Amino acid sequence: MYRWYEQSAVCFVYLSDVSAQTAPDGSRIFPHFESSCWFTRGWTLQELIAPRNVEFYTSDWTYVGDKSSIVTTLSRTTDVDVGVLLGTESVHACSVAMIMSWASRRTTTRKEDIAYCLMGLFGIHMPLLYGEGERAFIRLQEEILKQSSDQSLFAWNPTREDLDPSGRYPSLCGIFAKSPLCFADTGHILQSPEYWATESTVTNRGIRLRMPFKYDTSRKSFLGGLCCISYGFDVAIEFYSPSHSLEDLDHLVRVSRRLRYERWSDDPQIHFKEVYLVTGTALSRATFMGFSGLEGFQAQYNFHVVKDDRTGMINMDESLELYPPEALFKEPHLAVSLWGGKLIGVLNPLQARYNSVAMRLPIKSLPRIALVLGFRTLDNGLANVKQPWMTMVRMDEHESLEQVWSKIKEPPSSEDGHCSAITLDSVHVLAERAKQHWFVSASRDIHISFSPVLRVQNAMEEG
Repeated sequence: MYRWYEQSAVCFVYLSDVSAQTAPDGSRIFPHFESSCWFTRGWTLQELIAPRNVEFYTSDWTYVGDKSSIVTTLSRTTDVDVGVLLGTESVHACSVAMIMSWASRRTTTRKEDIAYCLMGLFGIHMPLLYGEGERAFIRLQEEILKQSSDQSLFAWNPTREDLDPSGRYPSLCGIFAKSPLCFADTGHILQSPEYWATESTVTNRGIRLRMPFKYDTSRKSFLGGLCCISYGFDVAIEFYSPSHSLEDLDHLVRVSRRLRYERWSDDPQIHFKEVYLVTGTALSRATFMGFSGLEGFQAQYNFHVVKDDRTGMINMDESLELYPPEALFKEPHLAVSLWGGKLIGVLNPLQARYNSVAMRLPIKSLPRIALVLGFRTLDNGLANVKQPWMTMVRMDEHESLEQVWSKIKEPPSSEDGHCSAITLDSVHVLAERAKQHWFVSASRDIHISFSPVLRVQNAMEEG
């Protein structure tokens, strides 16, 4: 289809929503030309770029002009470079991010067509499979990766619904973008000279490639440098890894934060590593299927702490107190109903030192209680397995949460890590890890329940 337009002598564009008007000086003007819906459709992008000669007409077939005579207006309306529109620059010499940005604000009637309408611009041939939905755009990116070393393919920003407004508690995502909309602000990104190896391979473990990394101590994450530039700055994306060591990097999952623009050329903290960048499909399987063999996924090692009582013992308005604070994966005010209870917070001890986190339970009118959660590594003969554990302790009057955390690295030997209980005054507090099956999310649900201790029962036990 792209080649058919490219080999045409002339293409006529009929703008059904544009009409000609007469200016006071008698000239013809077209006030609604730039707002025509023709510029918002996915398929018309190749109709604009591929032909050498394009003529535009209004709804009553009034001649507006050809592509060369109104090229400045066309470039301003579509963000496509003048050289590309005139044919003096090849579209195939443009970066992937730039071409994607041209399509970022265009729509198609069928979801698959937003990918199919771009195949000619990238020189891609792949089967049309209507019914695959958003998978078509992922498949397009996979095909681009097979034919190009342009890493601006990964230079995209998460959409608004995927990005937390504060940027503090982002989710994880695959290395490929969901739609061209993610490239809306990346038209200025260019492919840089290949001053490091950029060979990449699509494997069943993710995208394997070699790239430079450095550790971001402020966000407890890794920055991976892409082989592309923007206004003289290097482009980097943020990754999560359960390891805090550059030497141990293997599987990396992208954090859904915006691109970073920095200068990496003289940074002594840069290390080159060959890694696997996890795709959205692999991330989905690890999150919802509970794959234990892949340890590069933050969602696999979360604790969902759930208040599972109807007595109102926990003060939901009180801020959650943790140590170390970076173990908080999601804010507690995002409370949702879950298994009949209320979600207090989502914790990830692997983000903290020693793979554990201490949480003070915000309990009304009771002495202070701390719940310590963590993971210990066990060798089952085939691989290292992370086993969750927990214990609940009563805090002294002047004891800080950091002191509790520093002295409890594992639960007492008498506890198996599946549950922990404590009795204070007339209330029995129980924290229990919910049973889960292989097909359930790998996150662990910790149910905190409260029950009164009957005085009659106590008297019988004493007697």
